[in-house]
Amino acid sequence: MMTMKRQCCLALFFLAGSISLASCSSGTSSSSSTTSLPSGKAGQHTLRPIDATSVVINGKTVMVPREEYSPNRPTNGLFDNGQQVIITADGVLPRQLNAPTPATITWTNLSSKQVGLLLVAQGVRPVIHQIPAGTRYSLAFPGKGAVVVNYITTTRYNGSVTVGGMPLTPLTSTTVSAKS
Repeated sequence: MMTMKRQCCLALFFLAGSISLASCSSGTSSSSSTTSLPSGKAGQHTLRPIDATSVVINGKTVMVPREEYSPNRPTNGLFDNGQQVIITADGVLPRQLNAPTPATITWTNLSSKQVGLLLVAQGVRPVIHQIPAGTRYSLAFPGKGAVVVNYITTTRYNGSVTVGGMPLTPLTSTTVSAKS
């Protein structure tokens, strides 16, 4: 049985390898968009909300996630309440998410490339998941009590989710509604 320290070391090794492989890839991707996604310097900025309701990723139209309680309001770049985290080529939004309990948190990849996601919470085995472009990954937090989950992407963006429930229960990765 692996110790938590060993699991974290393996997770960081995975993340470093994914970043190296991503920087070595020589493929080109054609990505157009129905909106201009926010831009900025990694780790030094807060993304602007994405006003558009959809974007085009690698030729497919993908819906931009909205919170059920406020479907007409885009996700705030720095702090927001809800259950949605958006990953773009320029960062994540919100950088800090506050969710109710129980909750299912969904990370949606609106970049044109696959993104690795490392999730770490105290006392819980790290979760590593690859999110293909235009898809999403969800984790359910069914329990009681508070948990803070920190995450980092292979594109070196990070954030945190504070949820009132535990333990982590991975769900399947699903495709966001897309039209060819």
